[in-house]
Order: sequence, then C-alpha cells, then structure tokens
Amino acid sequence: MNSCVTCDPLAQAVGESTALLKAENLDAWLSLLLAPAAARPAMLSAWALVAETTRLPWRISEPLLCRVRMEFWRQALLGEGRGDVPEGMEGTSLAMLRLWPPALPREDMGEALAHLSLLADDGLDTLGGALDWAEAAFTPLFATLLAATTLSRDGQGVNPPDMSALETPLRALARGYGAGFLLRRAAHPRLSTDAPLLAGDLAREKAARALAAASARAHEEAREHRWPKPLLSALWPASLMQLWLRRAQGRTGFPFMPAPAPSQLVRQLTLIRLRLTGRL
Repeated sequence: MNSCVTCDPLAQAVGESTALLKAENLDAWLSLLLAPAAARPAMLSAWALVAETTRLPWRISEPLLCRVRMEFWRQALLGEGRGDVPEGMEGTSLAMLRLWPPALPREDMGEALAHLSLLADDGLDTLGGALDWAEAAFTPLFATLLAATTLSRDGQGVNPPDMSALETPLRALARGYGAGFLLRRAAHPRLSTDAPLLAGDLAREKAARALAAASARAHEEAREHRWPKPLLSALWPASLMQLWLRRAQGRTGFPFMPAPAPSQLVRQLTLIRLRLTGRL
C-alpha cells in the first residue's frame, strides 16, 4: 500500500508554500528554518503570500488584471470575497492560507499586501517616496512575523511582543529591507507597465546608489536596538538583504544590471554567525 503525502492537506500546503518560497525568496526560507518550530507555519504562510503577490507584476502583462489578482490574495487572507475567484486562478490551491494559525491576527498582513499591490502599476520616482513605500509595506509584515515567533507550541495562543518599544527600530528595519527589495528587482524586466520599477530621479545610477546607502543606514539604525533573541529569526531576512546589497554595489551597472545573490552556503554561514552572536 503506497502512502500519499499529498493526501494530507497540511503536508501539501507546507510542500507547495515551501517550493514557492525557495524559488522566490531563499533568504526568508533559510531564516525561518532557524525560527521556533511553533512559528514556522505562520512565518512560511506570511512570506509565501508576499512571494506570490510580489511576483505578479513580473508575470502579468496587464496592470489592471495584476491589481485584481493581488487584491484577491489580500481578500482571501482577510476572509473577504469568497465567492469571486479571478479568471485563471480557479486552480490556485491557496496553500499558504491553510497554514495561517487561527490565533494570529491577519490585519497587519492585509495592510502589507495592500501596500505591496502598488508594485502592479506604479514606478517609485523619488528617494523619499521609495523609502516611505518600503516602510509602509514591510513594517506590518515584520510585525506579523514577530508575533508569529511568540506563538504557543499548539499554535493556539500568541503573546505579541511589546510593539511600543519596537516600533521605531522596526520601521527602520522595514525601510532598509524594502529599499533593498526594490533595488534587487530593478534589473528585472517589467511587463505590466512601461514605467520601470524605479522611475524619475531614481532611474539614474547616482540616485539608485543613494537609495542603497539609505537602505544600509536604516538597517544600521535597526541593528543598534537590542532585540530579544527569540525574535531575531523573524528579522534575519533583512540582514541577508544587506549581504546581497553590499556585494551587488560592487558590480558594474548596479542596480540596472542583474547581480547574483550570495551562494546558499554563504547565506547559511551568515545566519549561523548571527544566531551564535544573537545579533541582527
């Protein structure tokens, strides 16, 4: 008698979400492997939702259709619009939503997806605008990830961290990560709009390097905060983003020519060092 792993909906959800995350955001996948076991399904779900929505502008040629599909994911997360599935998405398994623990609030993640949907048809044309977008999009994501690290072993209870003490460094970390997120994708061709991801002033190398410098400064600001060690696994993707950014800036044509990411081994060694030192 053959066993069927995919007959288990939870195992299938983990498998599908893992495959998506490993393909789209290896940094996040490697980081969540070091997270508390109780936190991993929720963190996997959150990152997979980000991966699914943010890849759409590079896969769909029509901006309006892209917006519809990105909004579908937000509504699916929040439990809205159950009766309307966009054309072409009928076969979508929604695997990452099956991993979301009932005790973990969804509002912050919904806010993150709402801001990420601006990627569908908007080019970011000023340094301030790009940093504001990065903070607005990724602060609620990282807040969700921090809450996930405090889930109980059975996934039914959550003791959220004191966000009053973490709000300022968390916003700095989100700015640093989000700015790197934009730069990492600047070299990829955009199909959904004639405007580049970085437009106007930021479509010049000097301005893009200023964005990279702002990303590094914001991350350093976040690193100065004493983060509780149990929370760090939720934040390490931001550290790996800076690892890529430092290497990419040394390449000709940055950021408008593709720059390879550090090898998986280098990223794993970086995470081990961060875990041993208890640092961001």
